[in-house]
Amino acid sequence: MGVFAVAFLLPACKFVGERSELINLGTYSGWRCAEFSLMLVIIPETYRSPLFLAVFGGLVNPMLVLYLALFRPRFGRMQRILTWAILACLVATWIFFAMNHFLPLIGHVLWVAGILMILAGELVPPELRRREPLAGNWHESPRPG
Repeated sequence: MGVFAVAFLLPACKFVGERSELINLGTYSGWRCAEFSLMLVIIPETYRSPLFLAVFGGLVNPMLVLYLALFRPRFGRMQRILTWAILACLVATWIFFAMNHFLPLIGHVLWVAGILMILAGELVPPELRRREPLAGNWHESPRPG
């Protein structure tokens, strides 16, 4: 969670395209990207503009907070649904970057890495998860001869 949190303080993306009336030029920190994309959710004009896919990036953080709030065995199905919804939103964010000439920077990379580390337990197939602790005392190494 620390990697995810630190990402908001770092440069997240930079506009590298030609000047546009829709997009301000420059580099955006993670918290500015989060604020901007979350505000887009409530602006009706967004859904008829090139910024539409940025809305999905704005939904990732609230969905991740909900995922963490539901961190109990009885909410396992809902967590799996949220995991795949978050991953789909990340893909939409990358499509937005590509279509609108944004370059992801270190903040975005760490944001995604933090999200993937948080969601890693849901991404590992159940048959690959270790159900029982390792046998023996792992901290005691055998003594030579």
